[in-house]
Amino acid sequence: MLNRKTLSVILVGFFSLAGTFLYSLWQKNGPQKIAGRQAEIANDLVK
Repeated sequence: MLNRKTLSVILVGFFSLAGTFLYSLWQKNGPQKIAGRQAEIANDLVK
């Protein structure tokens, strides 16, 4: 069983990532920017 300190660190990290993602979606052209960045990363990995 996870102790309280470990669980709190996991939750803070999760909510930080989720908040960043939601903030990105909220921005102007957010979904297009995310999709474009994912395409760039995929192209870089294929090289």
